[in-house]
Amino acid sequence: MEKRGKLADSPAQARSGRQALVVLPKSLLRNWVNELNQWGSFAHATLYGSADQKAAALEAARSGTAEVLLTTYDVYTSRLADLQDIEWSVIVFDEAHCLQNPETQTYKAAQAAPDCAFKLLLSGTPGSNKLVQMHAMLDLAVPDCLGSRAQFKDFYARTINFGLRIDAAPDELAMSKIRSARLKRIVDEHMLQRKKADAAVQEQLREMQMTLPRKREQVIFCQLSPLQRRAYDRMLATEDFELLRRYAEPCNCGSGEKCVALCRAPLPRMHRITHPHLMRARTPMYQARPVLPHGLRRRLLQHDGP
Repeated sequence: MEKRGKLADSPAQARSGRQALVVLPKSLLRNWVNELNQWGSFAHATLYGSADQKAAALEAARSGTAEVLLTTYDVYTSRLADLQDIEWSVIVFDEAHCLQNPETQTYKAAQAAPDCAFKLLLSGTPGSNKLVQMHAMLDLAVPDCLGSRAQFKDFYARTINFGLRIDAAPDELAMSKIRSARLKRIVDEHMLQRKKADAAVQEQLREMQMTLPRKREQVIFCQLSPLQRRAYDRMLATEDFELLRRYAEPCNCGSGEKCVALCRAPLPRMHRITHPHLMRARTPMYQARPVLPHGLRRRLLQHDGP
């Protein structure tokens, strides 16, 4: 329960013989406490706050009166030595995608976690950008299941990435598929996923849709600032913009070809010209020439072929 805006721990209960350490971001600390108070049937303490509060939480964990100890990543890193003295049954890292970089102090602290029966990492993005990020997380939960970082990069990551290139050779593409399938088999042994296609997830989504209010859309028209208006008018008055506007018309050179065919370049993204303050770093707005994306004028006015 909550008292005066502080995180209140559950009362002491008989020790079950098993203890869990939960490491999570500070923003989720209150939510975990609320969920444990509502659904849990075990005692828990929070390693956070003042020095006295932290000491009391550690004492509760050492004595076994707290079966679950909640703490943040920062406190976990700074109090790792104290936590290593306690025999944990399970260690949970919530929002574990913050452990994707092995060079950070947080990752190194997680790697030096106390010995326990098993570790559990919770994340919605276990490998959002690079394969090595997934290796970093999985190596914490199941050490060496994918080899060392160097071995993983050489055997899996490099081969799979070669097969993803547009100009990949047939043998590179075939080997990439083989390594991807092998990696998936290993990962599936240690990763539990909840997908939208699952029946339980579909039921939860239906319940959420029934409780959510009806969607409302409101269109708000925003007027340009004087500075934006001047930049916009200046852009419309340029030869470059006129060429863009007439890209499907015959070119003025008399060749009979369309302007876009002679330019030999894709049309630029005009939405890059947004707020003029974004362009002041390189080209002040008081200059006579309008500000254009790099290389735009050269590409638009090139009529000499590819």
